[in-house]
Amino acid sequence: MAVPRVTGHAAHDEQVGQLRCSTGSVPAEALPFGGAYDLSDDLGPVIEGFLADSEPGVTGWSGLEGVQNHSEPTAAEREAVPSRVWASSVGTSSR
Repeated sequence: MAVPRVTGHAAHDEQVGQLRCSTGSVPAEALPFGGAYDLSDDLGPVIEGFLADSEPGVTGWSGLEGVQNHSEPTAAEREAVPSRVWASSVGTSSR
């Protein structure tokens, strides 16, 4: 019997100052993120980024932009620095 694939992942969500962790039944390359992400098998930098955030979830006035109604990402959003995401898959073997 094949064991289903499960991928665990963690990422530092800088916008809200949270470390987000989850599992899913998709490969690491198909995680449900709306933007670009940089996959890593090293959890250290993700945790270090979270711990180094001195003001989690705080955005200064200079970092705010006007609200726009876009159903598709803008060119600037597509070119934004990707989020670093740690991922590890288990369960690809047969019993």
